[in-house]
Amino acid sequence: EDTNGDGIGDTPYQIFANNTDYYPLMHPYILGDINHDGTVNITDTNLFKNSFGTKIGETEWCVSADLNFDGIINAKDAILLSVNYETH
Repeated sequence: EDTNGDGIGDTPYQIFANNTDYYPLMHPYILGDINHDGTVNITDTNLFKNSFGTKIGETEWCVSADLNFDGIINAKDAILLSVNYETH
């Protein structure tokens, strides 16, 4: 189950007796798939544009749109989104 829709499961997954994944992905990770539906498409582009130019802590900032994980959503992230466009 993923109650907050961030693509990370809410329940840890036990792989082996002493090996647990505390942050299991709900779907395969595709860089640029901002809404976690399995495809990088126009919906992701629209979500991205709503966050463009924002930084961590700002109202419109979206962790899923920060594709290079540097804390700001900018042209570097836009390039990564475009490279993976139509990937599924």
